Amino acid sequence: MRDRKGEYEAQALKKLKQFMKKHGHLYSENAREFIYDNFIKQLYDPTAADILMQIYATIGCETKKGTFYNAHLERINKMYGLDGNILEIAGGKIPAFANKVATIQQQTKKGTITVYDPDLIITKPDFKNLTLCKEDFSSQHDIKSFDLVIGLLPCEATEAIITAACNAQKNFYVAMCGCSHFSYDPFFSSYPAYMYREYVIELTERMLKNTDNGELVIDYLPDEYDVEYPILYNRKK
Repeated sequence: MRDRKGEYEAQALKKLKQFMKKHGHLYSENAREFIYDNFIKQLYDPTAADILMQIYATIGCETKKGTFYNAHLERINKMYGLDGNILEIAGGKIPAFANKVATIQQQTKKGTITVYDPDLIITKPDFKNLTLCKEDFSSQHDIKSFDLVIGLLPCEATEAIITAACNAQKNFYVAMCGCSHFSYDPFFSSYPAYMYREYVIELTERMLKNTDNGELVIDYLPDEYDVEYPILYNRKK
């Protein structure tokens, strides 16, 4: 008789096959290979790759030990609440985190969430309070109608989030990735990722001061998430 773990994994693989049958063609060949090679390996891992975290959340196979998404969801809810109009930038191919927020908002009947990402493969939201925009976000976007701007591993959109939020004097919460995004200047393109993070921190401090948008807080997830990159958010006086 198959044990419970084996049965669970078999059901998870069945759900994955159903998901990939519908959406697999929207991933690159390398991405598909990565998903199939690591789906079971990272199934119980709270530090799973974001491409897998999105799928786990969507097909209902998240680890019971807690997830990267849930950890940030709890922090954001505690600091800012989820009952306002939230803007998420670089939400990923699947708006997994936004779906979590939208679920809570529907339960409380308060708040909306909008997602921008040019790589979205799901563009029809499952919730009335969720808006999906399959397009790039820039610092020039009008975000006056939003209360909070967030980005979880937003990569090249990091600076745009911080700049737009500060110029509009909005709260922001950015969990930085481990990449360098000096692509706009070839001189810096070979600089290591830690220098990019230092640059973004300096930029954020300067933007907050110039726009009187509070003070910078630098935080980190607990060690069990194995994420060494900083979380940047503003705290208004």
